[in-house]
Amino acid sequence: MNNKGKITVFLCLIISSMMILGLTVIKIVDRYSAREKVAMTGRVAMSNVRAEYNSYIFENYHILLFDMTCGNVGQGAMEEHIKGDLEKNLGNNFSVKNVAITDYTCITEEDCKALKEQISKYMMYGAVEDVSETILGSTGGEDGTLPDDVEDDLEDAISAEFSAAVEPSPEREDMAAEGENLENKDSTYDPRDYTKTIGDLGILYFVVPEDMTVSRASVDISDTPSFESDSLLESAFNMNYEFDSISDFKSDVNSHSAWLDELTSAGCGLVYANKVFNSAVNKVNENTVFDFEVEYLICGKESDYKNLDGVVSKIVALRLPVNYAYLMSDASKISQIKKVSMPLSLLTCVPEIVVRHLVAGCWAYVESLCEVKNLLEGKKIPFKKSDSTWMTDLFDFENSMDSAMDEVEEGLSYDSYLIILLALEGEDIYLRMLDLMQLNASSNSGEIYMKNCAVELSVDIGVSYEGEDINFNITTGY
Repeated sequence: MNNKGKITVFLCLIISSMMILGLTVIKIVDRYSAREKVAMTGRVAMSNVRAEYNSYIFENYHILLFDMTCGNVGQGAMEEHIKGDLEKNLGNNFSVKNVAITDYTCITEEDCKALKEQISKYMMYGAVEDVSETILGSTGGEDGTLPDDVEDDLEDAISAEFSAAVEPSPEREDMAAEGENLENKDSTYDPRDYTKTIGDLGILYFVVPEDMTVSRASVDISDTPSFESDSLLESAFNMNYEFDSISDFKSDVNSHSAWLDELTSAGCGLVYANKVFNSAVNKVNENTVFDFEVEYLICGKESDYKNLDGVVSKIVALRLPVNYAYLMSDASKISQIKKVSMPLSLLTCVPEIVVRHLVAGCWAYVESLCEVKNLLEGKKIPFKKSDSTWMTDLFDFENSMDSAMDEVEEGLSYDSYLIILLALEGEDIYLRMLDLMQLNASSNSGEIYMKNCAVELSVDIGVSYEGEDINFNITTGY
């Protein structure tokens, strides 16, 4: 009888222990399941944040980002949005105590690192190499750097001007007297009068095709990423149209001559820019704030007129050293230049070598304008000129400026020169890309500010389940 009692007590203890163990296991599994449910629901809520990407920017520019302020309401709206998703999906047994954004990565951070990464993913990187190789193939692997002999000759002209200014010689005085005695000095031909007119009327007056409209309307860019950036300098370039200073001419002719290193080391943003943004010769998007968007990437001005004017001036600066170097190497062209420079030297008392280089620069400048006009009409131009491809006449700028160039298969297009200029602008173009995305998205799909847009988000989540606190930190991004 005693043994039966012991067995009964033993069985009761075993059964009780198993029941306690079972209940404990059930509770542990329940708590584990609760934590898993919170984690899974948190991931779903964060996925919903990613799903709230700006559709206009993605469809037009293939960039994923979300507005941290939920339409400029405030960051708290994003936290409430996540909390609402959690409460909806967790059920009544859970209580969401807190949702707090702890960190996020803005699209503008670290010199637009996230933007560059997404561009790289979208673009085939080999395309950049192909574009660079195509341009370098057309230029023979050269840029506009002056040949040594032309550079040396230009230095001689600068030295001659300096010497004449410091120590006027008797010969110069005799030349001055001879210049004063020229019977018809008022009719002495000076081609620089034409370039002064260009400066007065504006460069676009001479190069914009008749069927192209260029708006002077200003766009408010005061809230854009590039405008608010302390690191971005204004992109400005002004050439001396009068060609009256050999030192200024040397500065102008060398201002945009060297660009090989920038082109070959640039990222795929150059090709991307020409693919997704409009330019004067390439329309890829409708209803944009600027018509000339790639030109804005290069110049960053508030109107199409100013941006196109800046780009045209820079393309002329790219072409100037190439055309100038050709003139100085062609005996026939030098002979024509001297017919102008010699009487002008007598008239102005400036050494002939100085006037010769300035007249050559003036002629190269007008030829460059004629080339830009052809580029804006959609034609390609040869990088290096020859007698057969030279278009302008030193003694008839006005009429020869309208010369049309025959199509050159291996030449460079307007887009090619935009790519070179984009490469020279370097990192600045990425902030300006965000400018255009912000302006166009705000105009077409609702106001948005890139300074509020993120590509990655970290959130602390606190949930209570049957008296137990469950805390998580979840990070999501593209």
